[in-house]
Amino acid sequence: MMSMTKLGDRNYALISIGAKTFGTYEPAVMMGIFEEQLYIDEAGEIQAFLQWCHDNGKCFGHGNYEERFAEFKAASGDDQESAGEEEDEYAASEKQRIDENLVDVEDQEWDAGAPYDAALMDPEANR
Repeated sequence: MMSMTKLGDRNYALISIGAKTFGTYEPAVMMGIFEEQLYIDEAGEIQAFLQWCHDNGKCFGHGNYEERFAEFKAASGDDQESAGEEEDEYAASEKQRIDENLVDVEDQEWDAGAPYDAALMDPEANR
């Protein structure tokens, strides 16, 4: 996966919505509002950037977000392997969150004799 070189206007706009809404850069709190709008190959690095900002008490705004992102990249050493690991950890945590919320339909017990079933199966019953 490619490492991001800039945060970009689009990502800043998404992040700023979360920061304004929740008042924090903590990814566990704010990313839920915009994570589905992120590009999948950038989500892990953005999550790591926000965590770094939160952990280090760093803030940014429309005038310095690229400088803050460059500071993050310099602090992390822009290590491809660690960035890949962070993306893998983020993807794994998202998969776990989704898996925990899924229901296995085959394990469900269905009541075939429920009154609504008869109405659905008999077109004359609905007239």
